[in-house]
This record gives sequence, C-alpha cells and structure tokens, in this order.
Amino acid sequence: MNESELRLRELENHGNNTLLYVLVIVVVLLVTMYLYTQYQESQQKTKNVEASALAQTKELKDLADSLKTGSTTLDTVENEGDVDSAMSATIESQLDLAEKSV
Repeated sequence: MNESELRLRELENHGNNTLLYVLVIVVVLLVTMYLYTQYQESQQKTKNVEASALAQTKELKDLADSLKTGSTTLDTVENEGDVDSAMSATIESQLDLAEKSV
C-alpha cells in the first residue's frame, strides 16, 4: 500500500468514528427525552393522587363535622325529650295535688 491509500483509509476510519459518535449522541438524547417524559408523567400522577387524597380528606372532615352536628342535634332532642317528660311529671303532680285539695 502506498501513502495515499493509507491516508484514504485513515480518512474513512475517521469518518466512521465520527458517524459512530453522532449515533451514540443521538441515542443518548433519545433515551434522555424518554426518561424525562416518564418523569413528567410520574409527577402528574403524583399530583393527581395528592389532589384526590386532599379531596377525600376534605370529604371525611365534612362527614365527621356533620356527624358531630348530628350527634349534638340528637343530644338536644334527647334533652328536650327529658324536659318534656319532666314537664309532664310536674303537670301530673300538680293535677294530683289539685284533685286532692278539692
């Protein structure tokens, strides 16, 4: 082989190496883009789960508040029932006293 053929082979090898480097860079960029897209989707799912959990927490808090209110209302009704029966007993005892005095 003469010097010009050697020089030509060196240039071909250099061109092949450059092409290989470009391919590696393109593959790395594609993988990076894919991973970044997966990361963004994961972040969006996390936000959706957090929003759902927050909404469920609010619903549970509202339910607990309504149960407390219902319990208070029930206590009030029971107390009113006690007052009614106490008033009835008082009225009956006054009627009994009135009948005895007549």
